[in-house]
Amino acid sequence: MAILGFFALGGFLVFEIFNISINDFRIAGGILLFILSIEGLLGKEEARWISSEDVAVVPLATPLMAGPGAIYTVIYLMQGPYGATVTLFAILSNIIIQWVLLFYSERVLRTIGKTGSTIISRIMAFILSAIAIGMIREGITGILASLT
Repeated sequence: MAILGFFALGGFLVFEIFNISINDFRIAGGILLFILSIEGLLGKEEARWISSEDVAVVPLATPLMAGPGAIYTVIYLMQGPYGATVTLFAILSNIIIQWVLLFYSERVLRTIGKTGSTIISRIMAFILSAIAIGMIREGITGILASLT
C-alpha cells in the first residue's frame, strides 16, 4: 500500500523530472502490461526469473502486488479524469481483496482447483491484454491530437 500510495501522490513528479507526457506513459505502460499479459496467457511464471540474490534484496510479494503494472495504473488513475478519491479507493480495495485472498488462499485454491486457477489466470491475462491495447491506443491518439 505504501508503494502504491507513494506513486499515486508523487508519480506526477516522475513526469516532470524526466519530461514525460501522460501519452508517453500510456504507451510505455500499455506495452509493459501487454507483455505481462502475454506471459500470463502463455503460462510463464515470474518466479522462474527470480534469483536467490533478488529474493534477499526485494521481498517476493512487492513485485507481484505493487509491481510496474500496478504502479502504472495508479499514476494513470491520478492523472486521468478519476482523481485522488477514486485512486485511493482503488488502492484500498485492492489491498483488502489481496488480504482476503491471501488469508483464504488454501480454501480458494481447494475450491476452484488447479485447473480453475489456471483458467481464471488466463482469462484475466486476456482482459489485461485488452486494457493494455486500449492504453496504447489512447497514448497514440493523444500524441496525434497534440501534433495537429
